[in-house]
Amino acid sequence: MTEPSKQFPIRATTSGFGSVLKLGAVGRRRNGLVNSQAEKLAETMSRHCRREEENRGLYDPGPLAVRWRARTALGAGKEEDTIADVYRNLPGERLVVLGEPGSGKTMLTIRFVQEFVRDRAASDPVPVIFSLASWDPARLSLRDWLIERLLRDHTGMDAQVPGGTSLAAELVEDGWILPVLDGFDEIASGLHDRALEALSCSTLPWLLTSRLGEYEKASRPLGRSAAIELSGVTAADLSAYLPDTGEWAPVLAEIEAHPEGRLAKVLRTPLMASLARKVHSGAESPSALLDAKRFPDEATTEEHLLGGFVPAAYRDCRRWDPDDARRWLGHLARLGTRDLAWWELGGVVSRFRRIASVVVAVSLLTALFDWMIYMPVYSAESGMAKGVRTALLEGMFFAPTAGIVFGLIYGVITMRGHVVRPSRVRLRLRGPRTGRSLRGSIALGLSGGFGLGIGYGVVTTLLRVFFDELFGDVPEEVTIADVLVMTVVNSIAWGLIFAVAGGAVLGLAAALESPLDIRREFDPVSLLVENRVTALRQAAALVPAVTLMFVLSSLLVIVLLDGVVAVLEWQPLGLLAIGGISGCVGALGYLVTFTAWGQWLILARFWWPVTGRMPWAMIAFLEDAYELGVLRQSGANYQFRHERLRDHLARH
Repeated sequence: MTEPSKQFPIRATTSGFGSVLKLGAVGRRRNGLVNSQAEKLAETMSRHCRREEENRGLYDPGPLAVRWRARTALGAGKEEDTIADVYRNLPGERLVVLGEPGSGKTMLTIRFVQEFVRDRAASDPVPVIFSLASWDPARLSLRDWLIERLLRDHTGMDAQVPGGTSLAAELVEDGWILPVLDGFDEIASGLHDRALEALSCSTLPWLLTSRLGEYEKASRPLGRSAAIELSGVTAADLSAYLPDTGEWAPVLAEIEAHPEGRLAKVLRTPLMASLARKVHSGAESPSALLDAKRFPDEATTEEHLLGGFVPAAYRDCRRWDPDDARRWLGHLARLGTRDLAWWELGGVVSRFRRIASVVVAVSLLTALFDWMIYMPVYSAESGMAKGVRTALLEGMFFAPTAGIVFGLIYGVITMRGHVVRPSRVRLRLRGPRTGRSLRGSIALGLSGGFGLGIGYGVVTTLLRVFFDELFGDVPEEVTIADVLVMTVVNSIAWGLIFAVAGGAVLGLAAALESPLDIRREFDPVSLLVENRVTALRQAAALVPAVTLMFVLSSLLVIVLLDGVVAVLEWQPLGLLAIGGISGCVGALGYLVTFTAWGQWLILARFWWPVTGRMPWAMIAFLEDAYELGVLRQSGANYQFRHERLRDHLARH
C-alpha cells in the first residue's frame, strides 16, 4: 500500500528518535585507531556537505521541500521523521531513492549525511557519498570499489593499520562505512543488472539513488531493500520558495489554475524551480514564462531555463565574461565524464602527445640545469669560449637522452592503464607507513636509472670520439672496434652507477612514506596545493639524495669493476658534478612524469589555455563556477550541478 506523501525540507531539523541503529555494530572491532579515524571522517563529511548546501543555495531564499511517497513498507516511524530517521527504522538497512531527473535525489543524499552525522553514536558507521558513475561491477566488487574511491578521494586512507591492511580497507571491511551510492542510472550501459546483482549479494548496508526509468528497466529487483519515490514540487512549495516580490504571482496563479499544464509540469522538480528562480530574478521578468508562443511545450521551456542558467550565474561576476564562461564550461561538458578531477584533465590529450610532452619537458629542464652547472665548470678549466661551447654541446646531446628515457618509462606506465594520482604521503622518519611496495619502487629506480646510465654512457663516448677537440681523451689511432668497446663498457658502468643510485633512493623514499592526516580537507583546490607542495618537497629531497647516492654508487662500481672490464678512474669532483646534474634531472623528471601536479602542469595547465579551451587562471575559474553553483564538488572532484545542465552545455 502506498503511504501518504511526505516532505523533507532541505535544512536541518530537530526531530528525535529512540530506535537503536543496528547496521552491523556488533561486527565492528574496537580498534582505537580505526575508531578515531572514523570520527574524523564523519567530521569531514559533515563539513563538506554543509559547504555543498551553502554553495547550491539550498537555503536561499528558503528551504525547498523534497516530497516523497513510499513504494514499499518502511517500518515504524513518525510523520515528522527525516530521511535519516526513516533509514534508521528500516529492518533491512537498505533504501532506494527513486525519482525523475532533477527531482532532488542528490539534494536528499546531502541532507541525509548531515542528519545522520548529527545524531551519530560512536559505534555507528559514517555515511560517505560515492558517485556510482565510475563503478564497473565487471571489474571490481562493491567493497573493492569503495576502498579504491576512499583511497582516491580522502587523505590518510592509505595508512597501515594492525594486520597490514590500509585504513580504507579496514573501514569498509569492518562496517564503518555506510555507502550513499548516488547515480545508479549513470553506471555504464549494460552493467545495471550486474550492479544490482552485486548490491543484492553484498552484506553491506547502503542508500541508493537512481532515476526511476533506469531502475525499473533492470531485469531483477534488489533484495532486502525498501524504496521511496520522490514526488513533484507543489504550488504551495513554490510559493514559499520563490522570492516574495509580486513578479512571480502570475506564474503561481497559472500553476494553481492548471496543475497539469506546461508550467506546472516544468517547475515540479527542484532543479527546474531553482533554475527558474535564478534565470528570472534578473533582467527578464518571470511573466515571460507565460508566453505560450515562445515556449509552446515543456521541452522548449526547460531548454530555455538550462540555456539561461550560466549567463544568469555569471551576470554579476565581473571576473569572467558569460560567453567565455559558457564556452569553457561547454568544453568541460564535452569530455563526457561526470567526475572532473584536475589530475585527469590532461588525460584527454592523446597518448602520443602526452609522451611527447614528457620528453620535451624533461629535455628542456635537463638542458637548462646541465648548462647551469657545466658552463662555469668547463669555463674555469678551458676558458669562457671553449667552456660555453662544450657545455652547450653536452647539454644538447644529453638532454634528449634523458627526455626519451623518461618518455619511454611514462609510455610503458600509461599503456598499462596507470593514472598518476595525487600523492597523499610525506617523507617522515617516524609515523605510520603506507605499506607501498619496496620491491616496486626499487625496480622502478633500477630500470629507470639503468636506462638513463646507458644513454649517458653512449652520449659521453660519442662526444669524446667526434668532438675530441672539446672533450679530448681519445687517441688518434682509435678504430671502430675500439669505439664499440668503449661505448659498451661506458654504458654498462654508467648504467650500473645510475641504477644503484636510483634504486636506493626510490626504495628509501618508499620506506619513509607516511600518510597525510585524514582531517586535512580534500576539496580540489586544497588537494592541488597540497600535492604541489608535496611534489616540490619530494623533488627537492631527491636532488641531494641522488647526488650522494650517485657518488657512493660510483665508488662501489669502480671498486668492483676496476680491472675487470677496463681501467676505471675515481675523480671525486667530476663525479660530484655529474651527480649534481643527475640529481636535478632525476628530481625534475620525477616531478613531471610521476607526480599528479607535474602532469597537470605540462598537460592541462598550459596546453588547454594555449588551445583556448580554458582560461589561464583555470583553477580560479573552476572555483568560481563552484561558488556560483554551476559546478558542485564530490570528494576531490568537480561535477556539473546536474547531468541535464552538463548535457545541454555539451550540445551547445
